Amino acid sequence: EACSESWRVCTDDEPCPGGSFCTFEGLDEDMGYCFGCDRVPDPLTCFADQGWYLTDKGKESCATTCFRECAEDGASSSSCSGGAFCNFQIESESRGYCSECALFEEWSDCLSEYYSPLSAQGGESCANACFGCSEDNPCPNDWFCDYQLGDSGFCTACQKVAGNPMTCDSVGIVPESGGS
Repeated sequence: EACSESWRVCTDDEPCPGGSFCTFEGLDEDMGYCFGCDRVPDPLTCFADQGWYLTDKGKESCATTCFRECAEDGASSSSCSGGAFCNFQIESESRGYCSECALFEEWSDCLSEYYSPLSAQGGESCANACFGCSEDNPCPNDWFCDYQLGDSGFCTACQKVAGNPMTCDSVGIVPESGGS
């Protein structure tokens, strides 16, 4: 029975049941099959070429059905809850979907064209929301604020500087000591 539900045909007039989206694979993007949101780990997956074919309408159905939408709010991702940022996937409209910070190990991953599928605006949102730091917003243990922006910067793992799993104290970095 679960199998028959996942291959259910859908249209604009006959949408999928809760927790699933329509792929809109038809020639005119007028019909498709229901696909469970639990099989899509992040909104970026809706837009990525991962061996499945989704039309533009199917990609939008995936993202809007399965993930929280967000829009530009200055340079921040305040419309996404803690541990998430606005990916600005629809860059032309300065909107996107909330993505998890846990997908990125360090702030430079957010901005890397090689590593990250994010737009420039999405990368900036990721770096600031997930790794941004200042005197009022300190870094977690064994991370330090690089203060590369003057009175703010990005949290960087001490082990990235030391090249091995040492603590900040053992490599001579005093956390939150940057900024002049």
